[in-house]
Amino acid sequence: MRFNNQVMFNFTLIIIYGFGNFMNIILSTSIKDIANEFMVSNEISSYIMPIFLAGYACGAILFGIMSHKLGRKNTMLIGCLTSLLGIGIELTGIYSQSIIPLFLGRFINGLGSSAGVCIALILIADTFNHKQGSKMLSLIFLVYSFVPPLLISLSGFVINQLNWHYILYSSFVFNIFVMILVFISLNEDLNNNYNKQTSKNIFIESSIIMGNKYFLLYLVLCITSSSVLFIYNAFSPFIAKNQYHISYETCGIISIIPCFGLLVGSYLSKKLINYIKEEIIISIGLILFLISSLTLFAINIAKSSNFYYFIITQLLSFLGLSIIMPISNILAIKATQNTSLATGLLNFLNFLACALILGLVNNFLDIRFDLAVSLMMITIMGGVAMVLLFKKNYS
Repeated sequence: MRFNNQVMFNFTLIIIYGFGNFMNIILSTSIKDIANEFMVSNEISSYIMPIFLAGYACGAILFGIMSHKLGRKNTMLIGCLTSLLGIGIELTGIYSQSIIPLFLGRFINGLGSSAGVCIALILIADTFNHKQGSKMLSLIFLVYSFVPPLLISLSGFVINQLNWHYILYSSFVFNIFVMILVFISLNEDLNNNYNKQTSKNIFIESSIIMGNKYFLLYLVLCITSSSVLFIYNAFSPFIAKNQYHISYETCGIISIIPCFGLLVGSYLSKKLINYIKEEIIISIGLILFLISSLTLFAINIAKSSNFYYFIITQLLSFLGLSIIMPISNILAIKATQNTSLATGLLNFLNFLACALILGLVNNFLDIRFDLAVSLMMITIMGGVAMVLLFKKNYS
């Protein structure tokens, strides 16, 4: 892959990495409006989130394989076109007044938009070593620290001033922008064999990667951090509106507070990797998850109605995940030879697990301790992976 210039390359990386997150988060404030329009329960309408993630997971493995055959740029453009198709199907659901096309469109939208994070990670793995790659991902996290609350506030404003349909229209426009950016900023040389990655049978390659214990352990840590991020981003607006009776705009503004956790965590991750072993840094993030889940338990026991206490737990969780996620993603990919396929498998398994976790949390969202229990279980899962990593590295 050749790039017109480094600044444009970095800018493109930042945009395409957040492509799927934009498509996912921007509709999170519409759960209640979708339920009202299609005359279904909030529980049913909230399935737009795990359905999107299921498509996201399937697309990750697909685009990982395609990028090795068709190139990074072409694959990203195909992803954008697929996402556009999904948005079109979502819009047909509005006009036909059926929620089925909306769900189908969300799946296809997720399928296509997963190309963004997949191609971004592959490009980072192609271009940087693991420390530089971790720093680049930390930089991306720094940039995206305040994107979720801004999107929540913006989409809440759009819903109040217009209606949730315009969120889909804005997704369409953003998709076109990403396509144009990728088309003009990346010049691809298909004669480049991407670090001489092998072209063995895809199943043989996959089995080799899945047999890599380091890949699997870092994958678990990726799932740990990603699922916490998706749980909060998906359900915070819903919880704010229904349990704390806070408007989406206010929720978006208040949600700037936990985003300082992303900002600080990304900065710390970027700096600490120069001085501390990666395993120690990840352990710090897991400790923050543990503190967050215990705090959430305490809030529930006290039956507090103060939304700011909930935000504090989100702040701690975001601080932890922004420390864990950049390092675990890069180390998982760098543990293998075939970065394209490894990235596809990593994202497929990561987002599939997140979709399943979101679905479970969605089913039990009315139970008082469900979110705290979910965070605790996720933290334990990450902790087990971390212990095994320590045993492998220091035995």
